[in-house]
Amino acid sequence: MKRFYTLLLALIFTGLGFGQVLTAGDIAFVQYNADGTDNFEFVCLVDIPASQVIHFTDNEENDLDGGEGTITWTAPAGGLACGTIVNITTTPTASVGTVSERNGFNLSGGGDSVLAFTGTSGSP
Repeated sequence: MKRFYTLLLALIFTGLGFGQVLTAGDIAFVQYNADGTDNFEFVCLVDIPASQVIHFTDNEENDLDGGEGTITWTAPAGGLACGTIVNITTTPTASVGTVSERNGFNLSGGGDSVLAFTGTSGSP
């Protein structure tokens, strides 16, 4: 009986979105522009749960808290279906969901890259 209740609780929490965690490969960049109006797009390769947070930074991989900028994107209340494309500008604005910016996210055409991560910069 104890196993049944444990399984039932796990299924309820997963169904409510508490057990869903994005992993590497769940989104893919499909566009990047550092010339003029800086923006990038990503496509959801899985369903993204409501209120999922993804950080995008032009900091280096070994220093996510470096002096460059970070845009934080939050999925809308209904989540996003697999195949949805999201456009984010460095204004910052997003075609879907909400965004905020820290430290002046500014893409350079001379070798900059955009990294995506969940969690915190100290524990991505």
